[in-house]
Amino acid sequence: MTYSDNSTNQELLKGLMRSVEPDELSSKYLKEAITGEYNASIQYEQYSEIADSEGYPNISLLYKALTEAERIHINNHQNALREDFIPGSSPFESGSTLENLTKSIAGEEYEYKKMYPEFRKLIKSESSNQQNSVARLSMKWAMEVEKIHSRLLKLAHRALQKDEDIDLLNIYVCKICGNLKVASTQPASYCPICGHDASFYEPVKSTADIQHPNDFLDNFHLQGGEIIRQITFGMNDGVVSIFALLAGVAGAGQPPHIILITLLAATVAGALSMAAGEFISNKSENDYYNHEISQERLEIKLIPEIEKEEVRKIYRNKGFSGNLLEQVVDKITENEDLWAREMVIDELGVTELEHKSGLKSAFVIFFAFVVGACFPVLPYLILLKSSLDSMDIFYIATIVTVVGLFLSGAMKKFVTGVNWFKSGFEMLVVGACAYAISYLIGSIIPF
Repeated sequence: MTYSDNSTNQELLKGLMRSVEPDELSSKYLKEAITGEYNASIQYEQYSEIADSEGYPNISLLYKALTEAERIHINNHQNALREDFIPGSSPFESGSTLENLTKSIAGEEYEYKKMYPEFRKLIKSESSNQQNSVARLSMKWAMEVEKIHSRLLKLAHRALQKDEDIDLLNIYVCKICGNLKVASTQPASYCPICGHDASFYEPVKSTADIQHPNDFLDNFHLQGGEIIRQITFGMNDGVVSIFALLAGVAGAGQPPHIILITLLAATVAGALSMAAGEFISNKSENDYYNHEISQERLEIKLIPEIEKEEVRKIYRNKGFSGNLLEQVVDKITENEDLWAREMVIDELGVTELEHKSGLKSAFVIFFAFVVGACFPVLPYLILLKSSLDSMDIFYIATIVTVVGLFLSGAMKKFVTGVNWFKSGFEMLVVGACAYAISYLIGSIIPF
């Protein structure tokens, strides 16, 4: 019986298990695990619908990802079982999303703390032959993945206690082991749990598609959490820093044309500074990763046997053993580039090595800073030649910027899912504090 469209996963495991027949003990625990995962998938599917109806699209997305992951676990266990087994469903009661999260966390913790460790221990102690290694491996993968599920559910639970949605970008699921990866772009490295190539990661669904399919980010075709972060950070910094400068210069009693020149100069300087910083930061990170990969290639050439043994150790710690372990090691070490990347990922303790575009990031943050700075600058640019006096223009610029502060803060709703009013108010408070301090300094320092 198939519970998800995962033919690649099934064929891969079936090929590895062609000569493996589980004994009676393995079959018993595999069936219990399948039943547990099956019931969890049914519950999560319903919990996703409830979360969506309550206005928490990101938590709904998380539950969709969890449903898919549990179905992958079912397929893996079925393949290890090597017989058709139809699990029975158990009745359950759903509640509010907060209540559902509490129950889900308890269920995940039971699986990775008690159920899977006990099953694997009993299978190994009663029958440690090679025939049961695949059953233990399938359970090992599921156990490690459930830990990640629990962490994500706890993050959602903490957010919901504050009446906020969980902060998610995109969720990718490993079609081999069900591992979930929250990332701005397609993962570029091996899955840290099953060790398979990043091509096995598939997106569940973009949060952006759910929350705001027609917002300005889509109009500019700017996709990915890193770009969204740069837009939010750059715009917020632009509006706050230039607003604070306006308060300081106006507090010093400077005429409108001096204020305008000062704000324009600060806008250009600030935008260039942030763009340069972003470019250098991304380039430095890329250079560092490239250096580490080059160094690892040298070590592979100089001491190939030692480096190969390190790969063997990495995957032994992930639960591989016997012929399966040797197959994985041989597959990785036959490609020097993949071999080097795998070693660097393990040594640096990261989950992926992602090349970042320094120029694109610099342009995005430059543009975002300028947009934020327009709120305090445009009133002076438009009203400079008007009949209004200096203080009138200052008051108008202040009102416009206050609106801009609130909007820039509320915009984080589309990024994080937090309450838009709360986020906007927080940004307003931050800007007001900077404004008051700068105005005070400008008014007390003599010119």
